[in-house]
Amino acid sequence: MRKPIWLTAMMLFVMLGMLSGGQTIRAADPYTDPDGHFSFTPPGNYQQFTTQQVSDMFGVHSQNIVAYRAPFSTTNVSVGAVMLPDPNETVDDAVMAERDFLGSLDSFPIAFDDAQETMLGSEPARSFEYALSLNGVDLRGKQFVAVHNGAAYFITFTSLAASADRSFEEMQGIVDTFMFLD
Repeated sequence: MRKPIWLTAMMLFVMLGMLSGGQTIRAADPYTDPDGHFSFTPPGNYQQFTTQQVSDMFGVHSQNIVAYRAPFSTTNVSVGAVMLPDPNETVDDAVMAERDFLGSLDSFPIAFDDAQETMLGSEPARSFEYALSLNGVDLRGKQFVAVHNGAAYFITFTSLAASADRSFEEMQGIVDTFMFLD
């Protein structure tokens, strides 16, 4: 069974959001990833984690995933691209594999809402919300998934449950500015 592509990314960004410090780069301009072939504009007050911080938390060097966090908050976002093992995989296949795998974890059960049809850049996409409790902290998140030219693209937000609605509004700006570069 292949490991879903977003599992590691989602868990990474839940952990990143819990970090209380660390050097960050202030988000100011649109972010462009020429290797991942995507671009978007993060909220101006969010702080970008350095590539080294993402690599340290991820356990491997990953140039096609970028992470941000809101200042003085556990709210965080990740945006990335991962090549799919099967070039014929659809966005629904990717979402189903992700949710099946995450739903099987006993260490922290995750509740999912139904996936909704939407757009990410120029591609049909799916979005879904999720909820989990990690070390007694209630979290909510929302993930957008699209498939473009043999790669899966994702945007994942995680926030404290109490402030999730406000965080989701900020996330919409990232979704609205997301573009594929090829």
